[in-house]
Amino acid sequence: MDLENVLNVVLGQLELHLPIEYGTVYLFNLQAGTLGQAASRLKSQSPTAHMISLDELAVPIAETGLEACLKGELLYEPEVVKTEASLLKKLVQTQMGSAVVVPMMVEKNLFGVFIAARAKANGFSIGECEFLRTLCEHVALAAHQARLHTQLQSAYDELRQTQQAVMQHERLRALGQMASGIAHDINNALSPVSGFAELLLRSEKNLSETAHRYLNHIKTASDDVAHIVTRMRDFYRKREEHQPLLPVNLNQLTLQVIELTRPRWRDISQQRGISVEVKNDFDPNLPEIIGTESELREGLTNLIFNAVDAMPRGGIITLRTRVGAWAYARGGSKTPSHVVLEVIDSGVGMDEETRKHCLEPFFSTKGQLGTGLGLAMVYGVVQRHDGAIEIDSAPGKGTTMRLIFPVREATETAFIEGPAAAVTVPSMRILFIDDEPLLRELLKEILECDGHQVHVADSGQSGLDAFRAAKKDGKPFDAVITDLGMPHLDGRQLAQILKKESPSTPIIMMTGWATLMKGEEDLPLHVDGVLNKPPRITELQETLRRVAERRDGRAAR
Repeated sequence: MDLENVLNVVLGQLELHLPIEYGTVYLFNLQAGTLGQAASRLKSQSPTAHMISLDELAVPIAETGLEACLKGELLYEPEVVKTEASLLKKLVQTQMGSAVVVPMMVEKNLFGVFIAARAKANGFSIGECEFLRTLCEHVALAAHQARLHTQLQSAYDELRQTQQAVMQHERLRALGQMASGIAHDINNALSPVSGFAELLLRSEKNLSETAHRYLNHIKTASDDVAHIVTRMRDFYRKREEHQPLLPVNLNQLTLQVIELTRPRWRDISQQRGISVEVKNDFDPNLPEIIGTESELREGLTNLIFNAVDAMPRGGIITLRTRVGAWAYARGGSKTPSHVVLEVIDSGVGMDEETRKHCLEPFFSTKGQLGTGLGLAMVYGVVQRHDGAIEIDSAPGKGTTMRLIFPVREATETAFIEGPAAAVTVPSMRILFIDDEPLLRELLKEILECDGHQVHVADSGQSGLDAFRAAKKDGKPFDAVITDLGMPHLDGRQLAQILKKESPSTPIIMMTGWATLMKGEEDLPLHVDGVLNKPPRITELQETLRRVAERRDGRAAR
């Protein structure tokens, strides 16, 4: 039995057997020095009228006139109308004539205050007052035990939830590491497919219409796979330190996403003969958060699409924003500390097992129609914004996806230049190092089509030997492009050696792990540029242009 029930049972029994016509219990907050009303009953002819509303605000005990209770003293007021205690003056409104105030002590400390009242003045005898004192000693112990039990249960529940959250976080982290390896392997296998298709489309002018169409299909399919890999990275990668964070108005962003997704939730749904309605419920005074708008937009888009899929017979999607928590200052002022964005659907809902696993990559209830990456990507976006996700759902009762973001001030971020206009890169002598034969052939073809002289090497050591030999012959390379992950001598180690021997030679790293490089501990210090796999011809050209201009600028100085 919890504390509230214990107190209400005691009041009910006293009302019947002592009897009393009014009873209330205030609990004492030792730290704040205040009394807060915990239970109250007023005798009435109607059984439903026994419970009366409680005072919402705690009152400093020094302002109640009941300070004697702190010393364990019982107070008896034979005529309430003459009382000086402000807390007892309220009894006049309930037409009470006399009252007894009994301190509830636990280990010589005030736990609470019990007040019993009758309509008649001088309504309590000395014996009844002593009975109430003895009773309150036992009630205080029982109430104290009930409070301890409630606090213990609350602590246990919080510990269990924290343990489950930690276990889920570790599981997601392990899956993220697995996704990292998968992304790297897929990129290595995908690079030749995408690259050679793009190279053929760009360089072969006499392709038949059918061949051109087939190559475009190959290119489109490989781009789709690359997009899935990108979404996998969005799940497991952290926010890059150089990534700019700007103020984001969640209300405006949500309205924008509603418009962008309208064809999916309205037009396509209407074609299927169902009705999906999207409503918004915004806090007009919602503070801005700091984040990356494009990531938040894509995450919210995924949530809306999921909500639509969860309503095969139509329904309502509600997007709600509100302040989730406040920070209180010493002066009593408060400022928002967290904001909440909720996506609520009236769909089929999820059972507990599905709810536990829905954020994991590759987990999907859509069969062949789903990749299992949508919610995993949303999880990654929220994590990179130092936020949290809460999910409320039950079968047949819809789902609420609750995104919680901290409110904070923007920090200064470096201005990031966009890609420069395409320009012709002067012919360069380039050394390309990769342990994948197809990638070596692909990059050699692409670079030679642009007029560069290319020498390829199949390992870090052979690349180092070629670099030293060219320098010794007086024909040094103008740039080096190297893979990161290679056996024996990897890209990081190679770049360090090459920069030591030739500081002015630009070094470009090409790797399927490019998006994981987010700080000095990951991004090699001796690298001038990074290319992701599969390589895009335009990105390769732009990177070469950029490092060439940087090299020429240093040479001019």
